[in-house]
Amino acid sequence: MNRNHEYKPYIIAGLVSLFLMILFFLMDQQLLFWIKKLMNHEFDYMQYKRLYLGTDDPSVPFTEWDFLRFTVFNFPAMGFDTKIIFSTQLFQLFIPLYGVLAGICFYRERRTVYRFEYFRNCRYRRMIFLKAVKHSVCAALSVFVPYMLFVIFMRIATGADPRWFGCMSRTLFDDVLPEGFYLRHIFAYYVLEGSVRFFLIPSVYAVFSEAAVLISPGFKTAAAAPVLYYYGLSAIGFSLYWIIPQVSLYVNPSVIMAAGSYSDINTPLIIAINMIPMFIGIMTILKQTEYAEI
Repeated sequence: MNRNHEYKPYIIAGLVSLFLMILFFLMDQQLLFWIKKLMNHEFDYMQYKRLYLGTDDPSVPFTEWDFLRFTVFNFPAMGFDTKIIFSTQLFQLFIPLYGVLAGICFYRERRTVYRFEYFRNCRYRRMIFLKAVKHSVCAALSVFVPYMLFVIFMRIATGADPRWFGCMSRTLFDDVLPEGFYLRHIFAYYVLEGSVRFFLIPSVYAVFSEAAVLISPGFKTAAAAPVLYYYGLSAIGFSLYWIIPQVSLYVNPSVIMAAGSYSDINTPLIIAINMIPMFIGIMTILKQTEYAEI
């Protein structure tokens, strides 16, 4: 593996993640729909001037761009939380793929430069563990950094202080944070929630995938392990919802990606249960590196 390109897959994944967040945001706001109407002169956008600016004064400018800006961002500072939620909700479907990415990169590196590094330091377990941590963190950052950039952008784009403009209610961390924290510190809340959804969870499946590499002769198992675990248990969890709904929330690993939308969530419990693949992965790595086989 060329070390100059070691982080290239994660950079590409990060750019794709940011693109998807922006795309989902624009789709939710129906930007193309409004642009088409403006270009075809299908309606008079000036009628929205009073609605958005509170005045009909001709001296106050109001252009097509002003209309789009207010429409897309739904009044400056309003709906900050709804924009974050609806622009990232589809990541619930493919969050384990970041673990797959880490597993494949871990596999490629292990099959190449690991052998030479081992002869230099002869500390096999420590070397493997550090490599696993590196790829897990890189995979997590490839989605967490775009998420934070998107949140910061939305914070700036919505104009005024968004803490008074929470349009949704979120229950994740509601049982451990002070009452009213969400509405008083809404920006801080989405940083905290994002650290779970877009850093911790990708890390969990990255470690799980890397452990699969150590017990499998090929990278296909590394790719399949997090995917089968996540989607398999999600299917079981959705089936159980009609029988034991409260229990199904903790069986279904995809719930934590939208846990703020469910009621009566036990935050420490759902986080601990979703870390099970990481615990399995760590134990597997420790066991498989007990004796060096180069």
